[in-house]
Amino acid sequence: MANFYPLFLDLHGRKCVVVGAGEVASRKTIRLLECGARVMVVGKSPGAGITRLNEEGRIHFIDDEYRKDYLADAFLVIGATDDGNVNRRVHDDAEKQGKLVNIVDCPELCNFILPALLRRGDLTVAVSTGGRSPVMAREIRNELEKQLDEGYDAMLRIMGELRGRILALGRSPEDNKPVFESLADSSLLDLVRERRWSEAERVILDLTGETVNLPELLDEGAKPDRYSGEE
Repeated sequence: MANFYPLFLDLHGRKCVVVGAGEVASRKTIRLLECGARVMVVGKSPGAGITRLNEEGRIHFIDDEYRKDYLADAFLVIGATDDGNVNRRVHDDAEKQGKLVNIVDCPELCNFILPALLRRGDLTVAVSTGGRSPVMAREIRNELEKQLDEGYDAMLRIMGELRGRILALGRSPEDNKPVFESLADSSLLDLVRERRWSEAERVILDLTGETVNLPELLDEGAKPDRYSGEE
């Protein structure tokens, strides 16, 4: 198996082509749309998923047999048909045109593979077995899902806000690094999980000197602070 290079792609506004119109193609298309891609789907007899996406105007659907011309200007190509010959043609044409190409369930016909994903807001964890066992990748993802709860999304939003403020002060990276590390190592995550806003805000103030209204930042204004921070 190939030793794949892990990376995250910015697909926003880029043309991506999915060949196939069934359930698998629908799943791949939705993931591309979630990343802001412009998606063209080529296939006959579209399933319910592709039909719905087309009716909603979210994709450019072409009710036609595959032709290599449809790959023109594409940044990324996914082959998701149930016809091995068509999938092979998609791979060969995409490779000749220098495209990123993935043929579903055929790692030998891919120059990139799709990992199992766990998302918590801006946190994305990708799990790959190098194409050896997608089922195991999903199982590992499910185990991580139990550990990485929604508190990590809130924590990242807080860290992003504080990072912007601290960097704006113009201090050196050497001065900033201990501040960021102290936040990550503090009790802040646990306090945020329990929505103990007053205590969490005090930790932030002590470690950074910054005042943050956490319910406002996290859009929690309508939710009660379970702990006031008072003894």
